[in-house]
Amino acid sequence: MLFKKKSSALKDDLLGHQFIFVEVPEEIAGPEAIRWGLASWWPKNSRIKYSLSTKGILSEQLALDMEVIKKMTFPMATVAQLKITKYVPDAELELTFQTGMLRGHERISIEGRSNGTRIDYELYGKVKGLFPMLFWHLVLKRIHSRQIKIALGSLKNFLQGKYEAWRSRHEEKA
Repeated sequence: MLFKKKSSALKDDLLGHQFIFVEVPEEIAGPEAIRWGLASWWPKNSRIKYSLSTKGILSEQLALDMEVIKKMTFPMATVAQLKITKYVPDAELELTFQTGMLRGHERISIEGRSNGTRIDYELYGKVKGLFPMLFWHLVLKRIHSRQIKIALGSLKNFLQGKYEAWRSRHEEKA
């Protein structure tokens, strides 16, 4: 055979990875972090906006196959439709790109440690097309990374405040 079909099982490139560590128990951090982009702690002025697009959803509970819209409003607006392809409550969320300039997925993972919780954001994929690839590497990647860093900082501040309030309530009862 002269031409070999490209394997669809090619590993996606790591396009971005950031994490935070918070001295907050996993039981407090997990339920908040897993609502990535949809929770009250998400920065209001973020250039990345997420919204549920699945019609008929009466609850804000996440579930497999739910559709999520990701809008990025930097230099030029880009919109992608994602689908929840892996969901482990309070531990892991994977969103797979269905449309948009990226083919791949983003993953949020929450891991308890003896002295707190580690929360990771990873973006895996490939950019579709020559112009989008150049635009991603020259402009969007840096902006996207900065916006994720801001979101993780917002989450960290929120979790620390929530944990302090929880500790205060429990110390008053003692």
